[in-house]
Order: sequence, then C-alpha cells, then structure tokens
Amino acid sequence: MDLSRVSLEGILTGALLGLIMKSLYDRLLTALRLNRLRRVILDYSVFIGLDKSSQYIKDMKHIKRYMEAEDEDEISGIQSANYGVDEMPMFTSDIFKSFSQDELRRVAFNTKNYISLLDIYYSIDFLRKYMPFQLWEKYHRKLRIHIEEKQIEGEIKHLKECGYLKSLAREAINEVEAKMVRAEATLKQFCNLINNLRGLNLFWIIKYSFILDNDLK
Repeated sequence: MDLSRVSLEGILTGALLGLIMKSLYDRLLTALRLNRLRRVILDYSVFIGLDKSSQYIKDMKHIKRYMEAEDEDEISGIQSANYGVDEMPMFTSDIFKSFSQDELRRVAFNTKNYISLLDIYYSIDFLRKYMPFQLWEKYHRKLRIHIEEKQIEGEIKHLKECGYLKSLAREAINEVEAKMVRAEATLKQFCNLINNLRGLNLFWIIKYSFILDNDLK
C-alpha cells in the first residue's frame, strides 16, 4: 500500500469537505441575515405601512369634503367634528433606503416582490411631497388671498357664486383625487407584499439558503 497516496487522498478529501462545509455555513449566515431583513420589512409593512397609507387616504377624503362644501351648515358640521390630519413622521421610505438594492432584490426572492418593494419605495417619497394638510393649506391660502383682495363679505355666499373659487376648488379636488389613487395603489402593494413575504422563519431560511447570488425568479 502506498501510504503517501493514501495520505494525499485523505488531505484532498478533507479539504473538499472543508470547502463544502464552509460554503454551507456561509449560505446559512446569508439566509439568516436575509430572513432578518424580511422580518424588518414585513413588520414595517404590517404595523406602519398599512396603517399610514390607509390614514393618508382617510385624511385626503376629509379635506376633499372641505373643498366640496358650499353650504354653511355642512362646513360647520365638518369643523365641529374636530378632525385632525396625521403628519405621519413614520410614513417614510428610510427603512427601504437603509438596505442596498442587492439586499432588497435578494430579500424579495422574486421579481414580483421586488417590483412591489420599488413601487412602495418611490410611492412613499412621492406621497410625502403632497401630504393632506399641505394640500389643504395650499388651497386655503389661495382662497384667502382672493377673499382679501376682493374685500369680500359673506364668504359662503361668494363661494357658491364665484366662478374663480369654483375652479380653484375643482383644481384642488382633482389633485387630491390623484394623490388618493396613488395612495390606494400603495396600500394594495403593501397588502400584496405582506401576503407574499409572510410565513415561518424556518421556511424562509431554507428558501434563502438555496437562492443564487443576484438571481431572481
């Protein structure tokens, strides 16, 4: 028996097993990290994303009622409700920006989920530029300027009769409705993402363990 040959084969076999074990260990570490990121995104979507996108729509509907109101009793009724719009400091895309695009792609696991993530990412940034209270202030500022310039008394009566104010209200309402459509689409994307990313940690760890680098289905 050639002992040198046996020794060399043993070394090579051990080295090969070592490489395999190292590869499996690295994959497990990657899978654990990806699963943690999935949990972060899922928690944000469930506890913040759904709530704030729904609240955004609710707030927009409220200021739309203001813009549509022409009757003094209706306006008084809206005011007496003492409704306060939400500034939504937690409705932000920062959570998604904290991950690299490669991490987001791999956490998403497939193209459909990745597109949902991107849609949410950019939609939140877009909606943040047009918060309900800001749109209301923009409209109300124009209304006040017109009332003060014309030195008008009896604002409600003028609001019913003035063609300029009607066009101003219609323009503001159109803008509100457009942002509501975007918010409703974002809410739907949050729902889709939650349905697709929920599940047992072990199940996802196994899935992430077999994902190929930079691959998407």
